[in-house]
Amino acid sequence: MFAGRRRPAITDALPKLLRLLGIVALATFARAAVPAETEACFACHADKGPAIEFSQGGRIEAFVDEGQFKASVHSFLACTDCHERSLTGKGHEQQRFRSEELFKLRYSRICRRCHLDQELGRTAVHARLLEQEAAGRVPVCTDCHPAHSIMPVAGGRILTGEAAYCLGCHPAQAQAPEPGAARSGTVAPPPNVHGHLSCSGCHAGYSRQSHPHPRVATGGPHTAARDDVCRRCHFDMYTKSLEGIHYNLMSRGHPGTPGCVDCHGSHRIASLKHDRAASAARCGECHVKVYATYASSVHGEALVKAHSQDVPVCIDCHRAHDTGDPRAVDYRDDIPSICGNCHASKAIAGKYGLSTDVVKTYLADFHGSTVSTYREQAAGAYRPNRPIAVCTDCHGTHDIKSMPVLGTGEVKALLLRKCRQCHAGASVNFPDAWLSHYIPSMSRTPVLFIVDRAYAVLLPLMLLGMLLHLVLQARRYAIAQTGATRAGGGAAVSGGRDRIRRFPAARIAEHLVLILLVLVLAATGLAQKFHQVGASQWLFAMIGGVEIARRIHHYAGAALAVLLLLHIATAVFGVAVRGWRLSMLITRQDLRDVAHNTRYGLGLAARPAERDRYDYKEKFTYWLVLICVLIMVLTGVILWFPVIAASHLPGEAIALAASMHSHQALVVLLLASGWHICDAIFSPDAFPLDTSIFTGYTTRARTRRNDQIDSGDGGPGRN
Repeated sequence: MFAGRRRPAITDALPKLLRLLGIVALATFARAAVPAETEACFACHADKGPAIEFSQGGRIEAFVDEGQFKASVHSFLACTDCHERSLTGKGHEQQRFRSEELFKLRYSRICRRCHLDQELGRTAVHARLLEQEAAGRVPVCTDCHPAHSIMPVAGGRILTGEAAYCLGCHPAQAQAPEPGAARSGTVAPPPNVHGHLSCSGCHAGYSRQSHPHPRVATGGPHTAARDDVCRRCHFDMYTKSLEGIHYNLMSRGHPGTPGCVDCHGSHRIASLKHDRAASAARCGECHVKVYATYASSVHGEALVKAHSQDVPVCIDCHRAHDTGDPRAVDYRDDIPSICGNCHASKAIAGKYGLSTDVVKTYLADFHGSTVSTYREQAAGAYRPNRPIAVCTDCHGTHDIKSMPVLGTGEVKALLLRKCRQCHAGASVNFPDAWLSHYIPSMSRTPVLFIVDRAYAVLLPLMLLGMLLHLVLQARRYAIAQTGATRAGGGAAVSGGRDRIRRFPAARIAEHLVLILLVLVLAATGLAQKFHQVGASQWLFAMIGGVEIARRIHHYAGAALAVLLLLHIATAVFGVAVRGWRLSMLITRQDLRDVAHNTRYGLGLAARPAERDRYDYKEKFTYWLVLICVLIMVLTGVILWFPVIAASHLPGEAIALAASMHSHQALVVLLLASGWHICDAIFSPDAFPLDTSIFTGYTTRARTRRNDQIDSGDGGPGRN
């Protein structure tokens, strides 16, 4: 930085050295010669009150702080060294000045007697002032240097009173109000969190020799340059800001993009943790219309009028430094969790009597589970362009209103308008499918509540009954085998000649298709219901996303509906036309067989009940699966076409269909895996596997009335 500069010779510094020695000698002489004069002046001017008044108005206090003067760089001077021409023998000012400006200019000329232009021009700050003087603007020394309390400066290092020294030229920075303070209602200015820092802590590079005057501009690189100063201490926050929308706009040179000082202020930076209203008002300096809308919302009114510190402000939803783009897909997916920070908190929502189940109930329905799955599924998975409803789509963003204040009718009309934005042609019943974020109860949704409670009782009872039956059956089989071993014999194994036809090829194909459809529906359905499980995410990644899984689920459901219709049509045709007997109907004998086998499992009967072509377990399974599949098909159609369904059914039917569809799927899985499959594999008389459904043949030893079993067409109702 000093390349090319001529090295100063000793002779160049000699005049300056002699001048310094002269000043020291003069100071020594003055202190010894005129102490009485200085004390005489302080007799009056050390007290507040005397002032110099100007004919055009205005006045200047003639008070001089004795302590500051004696500590100043000019303490060796006598009062008359500067005031000799304006003092009379009585020691009073006699010369009159029209204005304060002329008075200061007069005494600036007195300063220039000792501080020659040649010496002043060696410092950048004074050289610039001399250039301005040549252009017609005369500098005033006391604008920067206090008249009677000038502190010593040497080698560019401020020795004492840095803040006071800087504020001598920059007084406006001493009490700079916080942006938005007036609007937020703050009475007293908040404390400055940077009060422990000196001016040079942020404004580096300023000294007696160098005082640059940068042009203050906004936007683009100018804002980034100012932010670099804050980065020295707040590197973590600065790093976050690099991911925000403001920095993105700034990097593209967008005018008016806010930086650190635009939001936090510059010389009176306050902590906004304890004044959330000031924080929101700060954002309103740029987002004027948005702030006005927010101030009239349920959140804004509670903040501004009720001074509540629980309601969200701008930075709670948009974040302070890494402010996200609200138009981005990722931000939209985060909205439920953002709202849930308050509405799922018992400490906040519970205080105002609000339900804390909003996030749980939202994530349990179609919209919430879809958004949650989108967030969790692997990058690159298929995702349609249509938006999925989140909190702000129904409740608004900055204009959120209180639902109780709006009333039921207005809320329903509002929801209908919101629903029709995605579901064109939705009827007035359609919004009733929304349960208002409440868990079903007897008072709000009695039908849905009863159905949920019925399934909550039915599923455990079914599971317990199946386990009990399997345990009793295994126990009796073990006892029978032990007895046969002790007797020295065993049951004869039937040979191939004992095989008889049980199922025709059509029933075998039907059963295989049913197995395939149930597996596909179970995999895609359970993955959607339990989307947070790792196995579900693996499945979505394998097939291309949750939307592909839904398509597969819909098509498999449609195929199951066709299979169900074909099965019912075949059964009706066989009974009505071909004369099949209704052998799958549950009879009293089946109920007696249940009781008899229960006694047999408990050791109260000698042998199990003889079985017919279809025993009671197969009949129960058949009818339960048939009814469950029928319910699943009907509810699936409602969920697949909710707008059409709501045009002919109450809106609550959609919520009821969603509950029944999910529960019926679990019932089918329990019947298929817990009863039917276990009975076909682990049943003592079928172990290791009953292959009749795959081969179409069974043995005579497994039937009770062998002579009644027909080996012909084997229709579903044939005996």
